[in-house]
Amino acid sequence: MDLTSQAPELKTLKKVIDRLDQASIPYMLTGSMALNFYGQPRATNDFDIVIAVQSSDEGKIFNLFKADYYISRETLREALLEGRLLNIIDHESIFKIDLIPKKKNPYSDEQFKRRQTKEFEGLHVSVISPEDLILAKLVWSQDSLSEMQERDIKNLLKLLTTSLDTAYLDKWAKVLGVGERLRSCRVSS
Repeated sequence: MDLTSQAPELKTLKKVIDRLDQASIPYMLTGSMALNFYGQPRATNDFDIVIAVQSSDEGKIFNLFKADYYISRETLREALLEGRLLNIIDHESIFKIDLIPKKKNPYSDEQFKRRQTKEFEGLHVSVISPEDLILAKLVWSQDSLSEMQERDIKNLLKLLTTSLDTAYLDKWAKVLGVGERLRSCRVSS
């Protein structure tokens, strides 16, 4: 694939995914970029990538990105120990990537098993399933009541109404405590 004609953020995504693949680090693209595979595309300021790693992978991750990304070893260590996201910034494109350690719980395990491989601009990418993207957006927006997140959820429900696994969606919405919000979004979509 000739990346010279592609947008800088796509080059950055390809570089990150290539490195994760080469290091055998399982990952899953999520957030607004994942939305582009299933719903109405919208611009994003960063990429959100869930990575299946342990705190013992700190050196491996740091070495993958230290040459041409801004990455803090101390912040990486804290992110892995505390299970919170880590920002890395590509020196060339100045594009931000959020690396999110996969949580250690049954839902995160199930979510990761259900990820899908999608092709985008000649690149094969592991992407969160549409059901799990809806659930993630419901969880992310429950505190902020983000209008944009709610619009994304309604858009996905409307566009994918016949292809969604509603039993899975309903089960996990209930477990995650967002069942009522899901029902509300369904009614108004």
